[in-house]
Amino acid sequence: MMTGAIRTIDIVGRRRTPLELSMRNSPFGGTVRSPPVERPAGLLGRARRLLLLIHGFNVTLCAAGCSYDKFQANLSLAWNSRSMSVYWPGDAETGAQGFLGRILSRSRSVASYPAQIERAKQSARVLAKYIAKARPQVGGTPKPPLELSIVAHSLGCRLALQLLQQLQMLQAANILSIRLVVLMAAAVPVYLLRPNRELRDGLEASDRVLVYYSAEDKVLSTAFRPGQSVEVPFPYGWVAKERHALGRFGLSRDVPRNVEQIQTNHDHGGYWPDDEIAQRVAMELDDGIVKGDLFRPLQLRRLPAKRTIILRDLTRRSLGSTAVGLRAKCGAC
Repeated sequence: MMTGAIRTIDIVGRRRTPLELSMRNSPFGGTVRSPPVERPAGLLGRARRLLLLIHGFNVTLCAAGCSYDKFQANLSLAWNSRSMSVYWPGDAETGAQGFLGRILSRSRSVASYPAQIERAKQSARVLAKYIAKARPQVGGTPKPPLELSIVAHSLGCRLALQLLQQLQMLQAANILSIRLVVLMAAAVPVYLLRPNRELRDGLEASDRVLVYYSAEDKVLSTAFRPGQSVEVPFPYGWVAKERHALGRFGLSRDVPRNVEQIQTNHDHGGYWPDDEIAQRVAMELDDGIVKGDLFRPLQLRRLPAKRTIILRDLTRRSLGSTAVGLRAKCGAC
């Protein structure tokens, strides 16, 4: 059994149900779940506008949810209600308890990075297939196209770009459109984004792309190139040109017209809590038009004793239920 923590907010006497799409079989490590678990079920099939949030490497289910909470707290109310948390098994942690157990579990997960590159690709394939199945246009009246936007971090950017490549047929058929893609601390080698290379089409698939990068990123400066060497066997993976991460220096040349690059001073984990990034995302998605409280984060207010605001509702969930992949309680929450 596992414990799930559901983020619910009582605004006008009704609880906000989190939007979640999980490809996890376990809160720690595990394999890619296919098809994903969607909450609420059928949302992808009926939504008109959605913002997907995609976490990076070495992030457990709960830690990813905590990061999403920080980002969503700085979104406008309108886009908070349209943001969907995506969970994929990009870690190899065991959930071991105790100081030594956690250290060993974390070390094992860090060492698994080469395997997680393929895991990101596999997750992209599963997600693309699920989206395509959710938006059929065979017979009857075609559905309006889904306007999809993505905010991704670290190795989640690799997943996002692979996903965008595989959604091109749906774009061509006007089944969906890609409005905005935000790549934060992208753990993607620059050479894959050059013209005619593997991920170039994914980079050019969106109307707008914001690339946030930082030379102060310690993870990308120390661990990225050794980890990426699995894609080009040693020694070439260490010495080949342009194997540095997009999230460290950005693209120095061949920048597509739809891409805007923004330099920051963040370390690897400093992006999700950045309120300016969240507000920029909301502004881009609403064409830069500020209307009333559109960009004001939701503020909790004091209510009479008969009313309550529920921030966390802990319920028991089994790994075999449809709740697999929903938020698990951890010390970071």
